[in-house]
Amino acid sequence: MSTNMDNVEGNVPIEEHESDNEKSKPKRKRMKDRSEVWEHFIKEETHTGMEARCKYCGMRYKCGTKRNGTSPLWAHINRCRKYPYNTPKESKQSLLSFKSNKIESGCTSGLSYVKYDPTVIRKALSEMVIVDELPFKFVEGVGFKKFCNVMEPRFHVPSRITVAKDCYETFLTQKRKLKLVLKNCNSRVSLTTDTWTSIQQINYMCLTVHFVDNDWNLQKRILNFCPISSHKGEEIGKEIEKCLLDWELEKVFCITVDNASSNDTAIGYMRRKVNGWKAGVLNGRFLHMRCVAHIVNLVVSDGLKIVNESITRVRQAVRFIKQSPSRLVRFKKCVVEEKINSKKLLCLDVPTRWNSTFLMLDAALVFEYAFERYSEEDPHYVIELNEREGKGCPTSEDWETVRRFSEFLQVFYDLTLRVSGSLHVTSNLFFHELVSVAVLLKDLMTNDDVEMCLMATKMKEKYDKYWGDPEKINMLIFIAVVLDPRYKLDYVEWMLIEIYDSKHAFVLVNNLKESLNALYEEYRGSSGDVIREEVSSSMDSSQFSPKQKKLQIKEGRSCWVCENLSSEMGYLDSVLQSSNQIHVEEQPVTGGGLSQNGKFSYGYASSAGKRSSMEDFYETRIYGDDGEIVGLFGVFDGHGGVRAAEYVKHHLFSNLIKHPKFIADTKSAIAETYSHTDSEFLKSENSQNRDAGSTASTAILVGDRLLVANVGDSRAVICRGAIAVSRDHKPDQSDERQRIEDAGGFVMWAGTWRVGGVLAVSRAFGDKLLKEYVVADPEIKEEKVDSSLEFLILASDGLWDVVTNEEAVDMVKPIQDSEEAAKKLMKEAYQRGSADNITCVVVRFLDNCYHNDASKRVSGNQADSSNKNSGDSSNQLPGKQGDSSKGGSH
Repeated sequence: MSTNMDNVEGNVPIEEHESDNEKSKPKRKRMKDRSEVWEHFIKEETHTGMEARCKYCGMRYKCGTKRNGTSPLWAHINRCRKYPYNTPKESKQSLLSFKSNKIESGCTSGLSYVKYDPTVIRKALSEMVIVDELPFKFVEGVGFKKFCNVMEPRFHVPSRITVAKDCYETFLTQKRKLKLVLKNCNSRVSLTTDTWTSIQQINYMCLTVHFVDNDWNLQKRILNFCPISSHKGEEIGKEIEKCLLDWELEKVFCITVDNASSNDTAIGYMRRKVNGWKAGVLNGRFLHMRCVAHIVNLVVSDGLKIVNESITRVRQAVRFIKQSPSRLVRFKKCVVEEKINSKKLLCLDVPTRWNSTFLMLDAALVFEYAFERYSEEDPHYVIELNEREGKGCPTSEDWETVRRFSEFLQVFYDLTLRVSGSLHVTSNLFFHELVSVAVLLKDLMTNDDVEMCLMATKMKEKYDKYWGDPEKINMLIFIAVVLDPRYKLDYVEWMLIEIYDSKHAFVLVNNLKESLNALYEEYRGSSGDVIREEVSSSMDSSQFSPKQKKLQIKEGRSCWVCENLSSEMGYLDSVLQSSNQIHVEEQPVTGGGLSQNGKFSYGYASSAGKRSSMEDFYETRIYGDDGEIVGLFGVFDGHGGVRAAEYVKHHLFSNLIKHPKFIADTKSAIAETYSHTDSEFLKSENSQNRDAGSTASTAILVGDRLLVANVGDSRAVICRGAIAVSRDHKPDQSDERQRIEDAGGFVMWAGTWRVGGVLAVSRAFGDKLLKEYVVADPEIKEEKVDSSLEFLILASDGLWDVVTNEEAVDMVKPIQDSEEAAKKLMKEAYQRGSADNITCVVVRFLDNCYHNDASKRVSGNQADSSNKNSGDSSNQLPGKQGDSSKGGSH
């Protein structure tokens, strides 16, 4: 008992002591809220405990530190309707924003929609770092973070490590895209490379590729920028080889380098490798191209080693002015007093850089009188210049000498700018510049000015070192001019005789002719192999006439094989020699007809235009059934080949006529027929490797009902106020873009807005690789045929690219003959520079008073056109039992 009491009594003071210790301890400081959600809520103490109140809508939530977390608060802020930057994930609503964008009308700003997407912002951030060459740590700067928080509070600025990773991902993405472009490119590539040593004594090499893409645009891309162990030729060659293997590039035409001796070794190494890959042209004969701009630089630098006193005096005068800000202010005052109106500024040259010497002299010559006035106002100017290298101020004779030197250097400066262009082709310019330099030096060597004559002599010696030996000149310099139709071989021969002695000129001309013949044989052999690989052995060349064979070669669809190789190559020679016959533009196809009841006439006109191949098709059919006349008209514009357009032409209307609901429910029949025809075409494409597609703009006339159905960017327009009764289906249209993105696709800019960066229309037949996004669902519009409806125009985009709806209607209105109206549209589009195939169909609705005259006129036209276009059934009038008037392509 006593023991228990002792324990109890003993516990009492211990508890009191602990309580005293707790009171004596200082209270722990409350931790700062670390969650970003507290930027949107305010904590408040209530009788029920701590609560968080939303800053925007006032909603309250429990926020006890032990019982309540921040998840309910995040959930609320994501759906709070009063939060100004809230766009719920499940919502498709975007925010309107006035932002700068390019508009065709020439405006620089407009109303557009913006949707918060942190992925897009991060991508833009990485692009900014790359394009503006910013350090990665820039994103961790206090000012940048504050700016981003004000601009978009929801965006969390990534760290420099994350940005570096994003930049690397951007690089890998662009590399994959470029590798695909180079893989699919039909042309060979040319390379330029240069090496140098940094101030840290690290050797670097840059390799750039130049090529003409499949759209005939010159492209330039840096493939590699890397350190190398040394400037030895073998090391440079191995690094180039490693880069080409990484990019899977073999078809190298030439490599442009400067005149360092190590580059000769590097080119020799690469010639062995390219020949080993079986990818060289004439065993790499033209692989080594010496940089023309670099040779010009060496030539001029050698000449300027003899610098006369006049240039030295001008240099010292410029240096004196630029040495003091007060002198520069006084000099500007002299410029104003002399009324010299020029925005040029004085600049000092680097004596080892001749182009900087030219820029210095060119600027100083403008201020000649300002220098004279300055010498009168500043006595120290004359005194100090008399003690310097030039021994005095520039005199009028000095300025005259400098003017002659400047005019001389201007020629080389402009030449360097012309041959150094990278955004346009320069290979056809080299020979002309080479000739101009040779003629200039030849004239100066006979000049009365001893110094100019001496300078020209030294420059001619350097010129002959690189361009005087016929064996060291790359023949491509001359071949590019021979292939220019403005000059040809005779011009090159004449100029070579002018600038070289007879012995060297004779050798160069012979080398040139031999190289041209060798190149012809090389490409003829390679093209022959391609033809033989693509053909089917089951076909015989006897099935084709010579004219058909020429057309097959032109369109790149040669499908004939010759059992006797020598005779076939002989025929190919004759075809190539008569190239003027192959490349003559095909004659347009035109025709027309009149319905049995005389209520409408139609005409068509189709031409390849400025394109070398024809992918447009048209179709005109008229059916008679128990007195009911049905007219079917269509224009089909193919892309990726003719397969899709040709299939749709032959099957779409046939399938439509067979549809059981064609008369009863024409709209449904049209929609179902479009879908069915598209499916059947895709089934027939299973064996094809290349994708093909086609647009379709059709008009179906049933009694007094006109139904227009459209897929793609062909268009139908009626003369009832120039109304477009179809809509061009373009990927940048908001509803089309939304449909594509909802299906998992994307729209990007690649010259124009394209689905997946490939296709410029959002609806089409075919295109199986993009079928999930590019549908063949037609938009159908119905119009009533009455006295207010005069005619209908169906045409491919070859017309609408250059002619507006109103202009087309105005052109057709005064022309009562439908065929002539279609021809007028076609010719006008061609004259306005349409770069596409052009196909037009005009349907004119005739009233009773016009019927008799129209019948006679159309009948006459049919007789004429049947003589012109024998074999075209479009000139025959239809019968009652489904006879049709069919058009086609040529």
